[in-house]
Amino acid sequence: MKINIATPAGLIIACTTVLHAQEVYIDSLDGNGQLTVSIPSNSHYSVEWTSSLTRTPQWHRNWAELINIPGTNMTVEIPMFYRVYCYTNGLIINPTLNQTYTYNLTNAYGEFWKDEITLQGLIYLPSLTNTYTLYTGILSWTNDQPAGSGEPQAVGFIRITGQEMYMADPFNQVEFPWWKSVEPGTTWTNSSYEITTMEGYEDISVPAGEFTGCYRFHRRRIGTTGSDTGIRQWVKPGFMHVKEVGYSDYVNPPDAAPIVKELQSWQKR
Repeated sequence: MKINIATPAGLIIACTTVLHAQEVYIDSLDGNGQLTVSIPSNSHYSVEWTSSLTRTPQWHRNWAELINIPGTNMTVEIPMFYRVYCYTNGLIINPTLNQTYTYNLTNAYGEFWKDEITLQGLIYLPSLTNTYTLYTGILSWTNDQPAGSGEPQAVGFIRITGQEMYMADPFNQVEFPWWKSVEPGTTWTNSSYEITTMEGYEDISVPAGEFTGCYRFHRRRIGTTGSDTGIRQWVKPGFMHVKEVGYSDYVNPPDAAPIVKELQSWQKR
């Protein structure tokens, strides 16, 4: 797939080899500020910038860090080099901006509702010095609010770095590793009170279809024992979270557990 990309005049274009040997080829420099590149099919690409080409340069994906900066007589980092960064796989999840993922939920009482998670855009959080994907979650139901459904609206911030997904808490200025592409049996702390274990791989059938080789994660409070505790989540690598089961110690009221959440569909807004 060939794409024409415009670039600022007078700047050098850097090309990168991406995850799992997915390469971006520069076919031609078409003119001042524009080049043609070949990108693997069914992939996403980003144009990134850095201020200098060191052994390990820091590449940026947006301009948020350069806007409305207070200060006097400063040394300012500015874009000098650009690259086209592309991936087709290798990410633990690969959510698409402006896309909505719809989930069906049910509790032990047989009540049903939906959760629509939408990837709204990118946001730079100065307190964490990183750029995150902003998502919203909106619950909906037909009659009375189902038991255990929780708050009807939610907002969150995630950051994906290939093999890991981080969840940000800008109020406390911290981020936690939420999901990891690791060997089965690996356990890590994902907050001050929770741990997560990658339990293994499993094929999952949900209303949206069949998903093979899903990671099965078990998130629970530190010190908790037993299989039916916390939350169990299934994630299709390179795609998205496809299923979740919440147990009684994570559900209010506990009698509404288990709460089962399954992917129904996904589409552009």
